[in-house]
Amino acid sequence: MISLFDEKQDSDRGANQPYRKSRRRLINICCLLLMSCLIPGYPLFKMYRARNQVQSFCSQTIIGMSAGEVETMAGKADLNFKVIRNTSDSGYIVVWEGWAYARWFCTVGYVRGKVVRKEINFLD
Repeated sequence: MISLFDEKQDSDRGANQPYRKSRRRLINICCLLLMSCLIPGYPLFKMYRARNQVQSFCSQTIIGMSAGEVETMAGKADLNFKVIRNTSDSGYIVVWEGWAYARWFCTVGYVRGKVVRKEINFLD
């Protein structure tokens, strides 16, 4: 009867076991190190990106600009926004972006359809 494994091959396989275990251990350690960098890094990246987007939007908003332009600009920037009207011609446009509990806001106040103030806030 022909055997798939010779006795010599079986003895060679046993000799390589410590090498395989150390290699597997090294791969596991590398994976753990990679994951320990990525897991905290993703939320930090999202918060950094949100801050940059909101600050960029707020810096592009100019006092005296029409409220309609600000709404259009917020829609094109792919940011979340909500229009809060006090009366028919005054109110606030709140633009935000963020991840979980770290949200950045740009509040734009307008009167008679024109921007009169803007500010950046951070919700922790």
